[in-house]
Amino acid sequence: MSTHFSGFPAEYRSHGYQNSDLQDGLETGYSYKIEDVQALRSEETMKISIKTLSNVIGAIAILMLLAMGLIIVSVLRIQDSIIDSQERRFRSQLLAEELSQSSEELTRMARSYVATGDPIYERYYLEILAIRNGESPRPQDYSPAYWHLLAAKQLPPMTQGETVSLHELMHREGLSERELNLLRQAQANSDELVKIERQAFAAIKGRYDDGQGVFTAIREPDRDFALDLLYGERYVAAKASIMIPIQHFRNAIDERTKIELENLQLNQKNQILLLMLLIVFSLAGVLFISGYIRRAVLHPLAQLGCCANEISKGDYGSHCDIQSGNELTELGAHFNRMAQYIERDFTARLQAEDEIRKLNEALENKVKERTRQLLAAQEALAHEEKLIMLGQVADALGHELRNPLGIMSNAVYFLQSVLADTDAATREYLGILKESIADMERIVSNLLDAIRFKQPHAEPVEVAGLIEQTLRVCSVPATVTVRRNVPADLPVIHVDPMHLHHILWNLIVNGVAAMPQGGTLEISVNADRQARLISISIKDSGIGMTPDQLDKLFQPYFATGDRHIGLGLVVVKRLIQANGGQVEVISSLGEGSTFTVMLPIDELK
Repeated sequence: MSTHFSGFPAEYRSHGYQNSDLQDGLETGYSYKIEDVQALRSEETMKISIKTLSNVIGAIAILMLLAMGLIIVSVLRIQDSIIDSQERRFRSQLLAEELSQSSEELTRMARSYVATGDPIYERYYLEILAIRNGESPRPQDYSPAYWHLLAAKQLPPMTQGETVSLHELMHREGLSERELNLLRQAQANSDELVKIERQAFAAIKGRYDDGQGVFTAIREPDRDFALDLLYGERYVAAKASIMIPIQHFRNAIDERTKIELENLQLNQKNQILLLMLLIVFSLAGVLFISGYIRRAVLHPLAQLGCCANEISKGDYGSHCDIQSGNELTELGAHFNRMAQYIERDFTARLQAEDEIRKLNEALENKVKERTRQLLAAQEALAHEEKLIMLGQVADALGHELRNPLGIMSNAVYFLQSVLADTDAATREYLGILKESIADMERIVSNLLDAIRFKQPHAEPVEVAGLIEQTLRVCSVPATVTVRRNVPADLPVIHVDPMHLHHILWNLIVNGVAAMPQGGTLEISVNADRQARLISISIKDSGIGMTPDQLDKLFQPYFATGDRHIGLGLVVVKRLIQANGGQVEVISSLGEGSTFTVMLPIDELK
């Protein structure tokens, strides 16, 4: 059995609310069951006792103290790790210093032996190598001043340490593979230097290389030769090759140590922040307990009075959050339920209005898009009509003009042959006539190509050979210099050779035409084997183009010169796209233009 609210109470109607205004909403949306209120009351009247609360607070306090102790221990361990990282860096730097110092000591002993001939320096030299290679025990205090004190006979008595090579000490320090490789490279370069020093030792003793790396050839000792070996440019360069990887090793150690320290310090900082957070949380808990009694009675009453005042003014978005465990909780639930239903209806209306607004915007966008599509279709239709008309004209002109042009071309060729010794003016006019006939033939060809487009017939094509073949048939004046940047190892591409020949011919002729006063025409080819593309760039040093001209460059009937009808580049673009490629243009007024044709290396599927 359920009970329903069927209208506003009298006290709500006294504030201006009419029962007829919201009668339907109250009967359908604002009704609720008594069982719901009883369940809510049973949940909210579950009040935590003081004993239970004190036990919870005690357990939380113990956990907080335990967590703080663990954090402090973690901070101390991080500090130990920071110290250990710095000590590893110091030991690693000592290894690098020992390798560098041993190289310096070997150089000093070698030069001293060559300069003086004293065998003591050779013995010191061999002892240094034996200690570094782990063949002799390492002195307990093997400092950089060891051999200086030993030579001066001022070295105090010391015990011998472990017999271990410098390479083994590097492994013990736990260096990374990159760091070990740097030290191995430095030691390997030092070993190469040892070969030069041994050669100098042998020259002092009158022994020389027999051509097989063995010093068995006996001749007169040559001190100058030995000195030249130890002071020459080769020796100095070999010496530098030791120091470079050592410096890189030091930089790598510093970088790794810096990263380790930054990570450890960041971890330490986070642990300290966590400790501070626990302290703040503990203080917050104390404040919470002190305000618990105040919130259980005084605050719910004040909140309920404020909520009733707001609802009486018609603000049904105001809600009471009362969880005191007494009758105030049930009363606040009634207020919240009533305000919630009214607010839900108001929100639904706002959502409906917003949905209508979105639908209107979507409809407007669809109208705009359909309008744009219609305009594009009209433009495409007009373009197709132009092409149809042009095709009809092209069919007529192609047959009517090519035959007379061929006869004129043969006549000019005959006149140039029979009048080879005529005056310069006549030869010049014949040349002008020949170029004009060639321009007319090219215009007719472009017109027919634009209309009678043939699908490509792909074949393997060598780009370099086709470029040279095209250049031979192009009329390049003497004032234009052609530069080629075509690698010899270009891959074979699969395109229609006639199409590519036509593309190159048009771009070369246009480039030459853009330089009436002469200039440079640069043809470059690059192969991107990873992207499977070949790029052919044709760059001229001509007059260039404006941004407006670039936008219209591939439109039919647009031409940058007086002797063109604006179809050559249209044909070029169609041929490139038909062979699976694309074309890009870069041009600035007064700085020339660059046309780049990008074609796939693989056969077009």
